[in-house]
Amino acid sequence: PDGDLVSYNWWQYAEADTYAGSRDGNVRITHVDADPAKVMVTVPSDAVSGDTIHIILAVSDNGEHSLTAYQRAIITVE
Repeated sequence: PDGDLVSYNWWQYAEADTYAGSRDGNVRITHVDADPAKVMVTVPSDAVSGDTIHIILAVSDNGEHSLTAYQRAIITVE
Protein backbone atom coordinates (compact mmCIF):
# COMPACT_ATOMS: atom_id res chain seq x y z
CA PRO A 1 0.00 0.00 0.00
CA ASP A 2 2.96 2.38 0.46
CA GLY A 3 4.02 2.14 -3.20
CA ASP A 4 7.37 0.41 -2.59
CA LEU A 5 8.51 -2.00 -5.28
CA VAL A 6 8.64 -5.64 -4.22
CA SER A 7 10.82 -8.52 -5.34
CA TYR A 8 10.04 -12.23 -5.13
CA ASN A 9 12.48 -15.04 -4.41
CA TRP A 10 11.28 -18.65 -4.59
CA TRP A 11 13.32 -21.70 -3.61
CA GLN A 12 13.01 -25.28 -2.50
CA TYR A 13 13.84 -25.96 1.14
CA ALA A 14 15.27 -29.40 0.40
CA GLU A 15 16.49 -30.02 3.96
CA ALA A 16 12.88 -30.14 5.15
CA ASP A 17 11.57 -32.34 2.31
CA THR A 18 10.81 -36.03 2.67
CA TYR A 19 11.13 -36.57 -1.11
CA ALA A 20 14.35 -38.58 -1.51
CA GLY A 21 15.51 -36.80 -4.69
CA SER A 22 15.24 -33.29 -3.26
CA ARG A 23 18.95 -32.60 -3.16
CA ASP A 24 19.47 -33.80 -6.75
CA GLY A 25 17.84 -30.74 -8.32
CA ASN A 26 14.87 -32.76 -9.58
CA VAL A 27 12.21 -30.30 -8.36
CA ARG A 28 11.79 -27.41 -10.79
CA ILE A 29 10.34 -23.99 -10.00
CA THR A 30 9.47 -21.94 -13.09
CA HIS A 31 7.82 -18.55 -13.44
CA VAL A 32 4.38 -18.38 -15.03
CA ASP A 33 3.93 -15.77 -17.79
CA ALA A 34 7.19 -14.05 -16.74
CA ASP A 35 5.43 -12.93 -13.53
CA PRO A 36 7.79 -13.29 -10.55
CA ALA A 37 4.79 -13.56 -8.20
CA LYS A 38 3.53 -16.74 -9.91
CA VAL A 39 5.39 -20.01 -10.21
CA MET A 40 4.77 -23.58 -11.24
CA VAL A 41 6.42 -26.38 -9.29
CA THR A 42 7.14 -29.59 -11.19
CA VAL A 43 6.95 -32.67 -9.00
CA PRO A 44 9.39 -35.32 -10.25
CA SER A 45 7.93 -38.56 -11.58
CA ASP A 46 9.89 -40.63 -9.03
CA ALA A 47 8.17 -38.93 -6.07
CA VAL A 48 5.88 -41.32 -4.21
CA SER A 49 2.62 -40.80 -2.37
CA GLY A 50 3.23 -39.09 0.97
CA ASP A 51 6.48 -37.37 -0.06
CA THR A 52 6.62 -33.69 0.83
CA ILE A 53 8.31 -30.85 -1.03
CA HIS A 54 8.76 -27.52 0.78
CA ILE A 55 8.75 -24.31 -1.27
CA ILE A 56 9.72 -20.97 0.29
CA LEU A 57 8.71 -17.53 -0.96
CA ALA A 58 10.51 -14.42 0.27
CA VAL A 59 8.98 -11.06 -0.68
CA SER A 60 11.09 -7.95 -0.04
CA ASP A 61 10.33 -4.29 -0.62
CA ASN A 62 12.73 -1.53 -1.59
CA GLY A 63 11.70 0.97 1.08
CA GLU A 64 14.06 2.99 3.24
CA HIS A 65 13.77 0.23 5.85
CA SER A 66 13.53 -2.79 3.62
CA LEU A 67 11.18 -5.47 4.90
CA THR A 68 11.05 -9.15 3.98
CA ALA A 69 8.21 -11.61 4.60
CA TYR A 70 8.49 -15.37 4.19
CA GLN A 71 5.88 -18.01 3.44
CA ARG A 72 6.25 -21.77 3.12
CA ALA A 73 4.09 -24.00 0.94
CA ILE A 74 4.26 -27.73 1.59
CA ILE A 75 3.34 -29.94 -1.34
CA THR A 76 2.28 -33.47 -0.42
CA VAL A 77 2.44 -35.96 -3.28
CA GLU A 78 -0.66 -38.10 -3.73
